[in-house]
Amino acid sequence: MSMVLAADFALVSIRTNPPGVGVAINDEARGKAPLNQLRLAPGRYALVVDDPCYKRQGREISVLRGENKTLTLDGEPMPAGLNVSAKDPKGNDLEAQVFVDGKPLGNTPNAFTVGVCSKKLTVRHGRAVYSQDLSLQAKQVKTIEAVMGENKDLMEALRADFRQYHWAPASKIVSLYKKSCQSGDALACQYLRWHRRGKVANFNAARPVFEVACNNGHSTACLVYGWVTSQNPVGSGKPKKNFIQGTKALTAFTKACNDGHLQGCVELGRLHYHGAGVSEDFSKATRLFKQACDGGSMGGCKNLGFN
Repeated sequence: MSMVLAADFALVSIRTNPPGVGVAINDEARGKAPLNQLRLAPGRYALVVDDPCYKRQGREISVLRGENKTLTLDGEPMPAGLNVSAKDPKGNDLEAQVFVDGKPLGNTPNAFTVGVCSKKLTVRHGRAVYSQDLSLQAKQVKTIEAVMGENKDLMEALRADFRQYHWAPASKIVSLYKKSCQSGDALACQYLRWHRRGKVANFNAARPVFEVACNNGHSTACLVYGWVTSQNPVGSGKPKKNFIQGTKALTAFTKACNDGHLQGCVELGRLHYHGAGVSEDFSKATRLFKQACDGGSMGGCKNLGFN
């Protein structure tokens, strides 16, 4: 006659809602859930959330010898505050939609409670999009003013880098990229890295980088992709007559303008004015220059004065 002896331990699996929350048992960190078939001696245990992104909470559990059970803990995010407002390039208040990590929260101006480990703020007004990486502290409020349209620091750096109507010393360009990078602009971070590696104004390398960023919705990238595609040489100011290159620039500048980028509207107007990638249309060029000028673009006003 054979006998089956019961194991002198229990098997406990732990799940969290949402998945990936850190867990501790009797103050011993066990890692992030899901945790499968942990061996525990029979007895009572304190099962708690142990994660800087979530409140420390849990419950007492009992396990029996030979038992096999699955337990679930709910993670409640550690709260932080966001006070978000939006303005146009002239400083006028806007009512814009606010998203954190892709989840809609409401409209500006407003204060929101979010998880302290939230990663990305996005503000949308029409086709204009503002985004910023978040770094929050528990139970504190961070105030963010989203200026819809151009990132002025990034624009000044790029204009100097690509010799577009502006000059600045390399040290100033780097400081502007750094400031934009710290505000959460990934494109500025990339160009800051390039400058530190000595790859200044590398137009051939820049073209595919900006094309990808433009296709991913970065309006400033669309503007620069249009620059490096449409002008020969870059910085000469006059668009190429080459139809294929002009068409690519037309698409890029149109995206930038539609996203509220005033310089994109200026460049789109210049394509229509010079007939690059599109038929000459002085009337449409004038409308685009006026649109940019009315939005506060000196380039738009300057070109409007010539037409």
